Amino acid sequence: MKPVTVTVLATLLVLFTCSCNSAKPLKQVRWHDYTFQLSVLDGGPLTSDSWEVTARHTGLFGVREKLLFDTYGGPDLTDIQLEGAFLVLLADNYDGKPKRIALDLRQLDAFLQSPVRYQRYSLMQSNASYIEPDFIKTGRMIERTAR
Repeated sequence: MKPVTVTVLATLLVLFTCSCNSAKPLKQVRWHDYTFQLSVLDGGPLTSDSWEVTARHTGLFGVREKLLFDTYGGPDLTDIQLEGAFLVLLADNYDGKPKRIALDLRQLDAFLQSPVRYQRYSLMQSNASYIEPDFIKTGRMIERTAR
């Protein structure tokens, strides 16, 4: 390949990957002094989307934002809502019925110290306060058999 062609291809690759990697906020909800935000990071046509839920708190030392929940390639999050002391994440199970992931906000410190992370339905990181829903376990089995 000619050097010019390599340079053009490298530039296009950088532009393509950078343009797809901007997080788009979908929804925010407030609970006490915290604002929880659901965002999607569009993976573009070549990779899966990444979904994240962050918690923002304004205190004596300014604004602090930390990750609570992150998923790449499944489960796909569609919405968040508050139900009492629970932050409910709704996930698309592609059967027309949203599935629920409930995070107990009374255990918020555990989620802030050790967020829940998934990659293609595989639980990569968690904490003792997180209870994994059955639909994710089923999704993990389906994902493994599809490979």
